Amino acid sequence: MVLRPDEPILYNYPRPQTQNIEREIQFVTMLKSYRLLWVALPLLVALAFPSLKDYMAIAAAALGASFLWLCWESRKLGRP
Repeated sequence: MVLRPDEPILYNYPRPQTQNIEREIQFVTMLKSYRLLWVALPLLVALAFPSLKDYMAIAAAALGASFLWLCWESRKLGRP
């Protein structure tokens, strides 16, 4: 059957192209971890330099909101 020259439909059909969901999930997980590190950076700077505490709290809040928005946008990744 494999070597038949007429290529029967049973063995020769176009396969549907599937998305690589696993790669997308890995990318989103990596993106979330990087964003979370950006949230932690101002908090660490605020601990190291107490005079910048107020400014770093604002930066951490803005970056935290960005992180939460990313989590909200990517909540249905991989689901139909």
